Amino acid sequence: MNTLNALVEVPKIKKGQKINLIPSYWKVSISGYVELDLYFRTKEGPVKIRVEAYVVKGMTTPLILGNDFVDQYSLSVSK
Repeated sequence: MNTLNALVEVPKIKKGQKINLIPSYWKVSISGYVELDLYFRTKEGPVKIRVEAYVVKGMTTPLILGNDFVDQYSLSVSK
């Protein structure tokens, strides 16, 4: 929630499907989701992708991109 509230324009949290996180001992809860534009730098210029991102209370990492997302867009990390 801290990362979401730090945005210049805070998007409205929408209700989503109920999701259970595994393992269940994590002390987090899903508040809903927001629509965000993610920007990636490429050799051809910036690319914008609109995503639905789940808002997870208690998560300390600002944003996690899953393997399915990375595979779908053939993303890789470079310095």
